[in-house]
Amino acid sequence: MGADAAPEPIDPTGADDSNLAATPKPAVAAPDAADTSKQRPAWRASTWLKLCSAALVILALVAYLMRNVVLGTPTAVVAATTGELVQTVVASGRVISPHRVSVALQGTGRVIRVAVVEGQTVQQGQLLIELDNSDSRASLAQASANVAQAQARLPQLGELDQP
Repeated sequence: MGADAAPEPIDPTGADDSNLAATPKPAVAAPDAADTSKQRPAWRASTWLKLCSAALVILALVAYLMRNVVLGTPTAVVAATTGELVQTVVASGRVISPHRVSVALQGTGRVIRVAVVEGQTVQQGQLLIELDNSDSRASLAQASANVAQAQARLPQLGELDQP
């Protein structure tokens, strides 16, 4: 035996193993009909493997989804401080008043200036629009001239009535 060779095992019964190589070994018995009931078909084993794999995947998915429920969503913590409370609401939209307000002109005219913008808060009596009143001024001047003329003729008419 060389230095690299593994030691041979020792038989505890003391039998001589030199004749084992020449002794024929018994052949493996072929399974008979009674033994086939103990063997499981290959498809049954693969079905169990698939079911176990699916159950493992489902458990892993449930554990992943429950992680946020158990651990909670991480939130930032900010220390409370005192300060000025500002109550301002900024929103866009359309406001419908419960009271309807009608704005109408008493006459006709051409608008020369709009003093407010849409959505602006106004006060009672505040100027909303300015109309072109040149026609009205001309009518007023004509009426004033007629009054002056009538007042000038009044003394003349008074002299005619006296005998």
